[in-house]
Amino acid sequence: MKKVGRPIPDPVVAQFLIDTGASCTCIDPWIVQKLQLTPSGQIDIHTPSTTANNAHVCHQYDVALTILHLGINRYFNAILVLESNVKHQLRITSHAYLSVL
Repeated sequence: MKKVGRPIPDPVVAQFLIDTGASCTCIDPWIVQKLQLTPSGQIDIHTPSTTANNAHVCHQYDVALTILHLGINRYFNAILVLESNVKHQLRITSHAYLSVL
């Protein structure tokens, strides 16, 4: 955001779900709105509810991510995340700080 002259918003604290079988990281649309993210692209994804000819199109974003859980902190400087409605899947009370690059 600095490169295009936009202010960097404050980090967002959010609950998250670690899915060890997932092939990507997803964030909920409210996080995208709060951070005022601009998509870096889009990607077609397939889920159990999509068909081969009817992929779900998701915006993708570049973010920094810090995961705080039981005193174990992990920082990821530049990761690609997808926008997807994931609120209904949250069952774990852990927190992540997301910020833009």
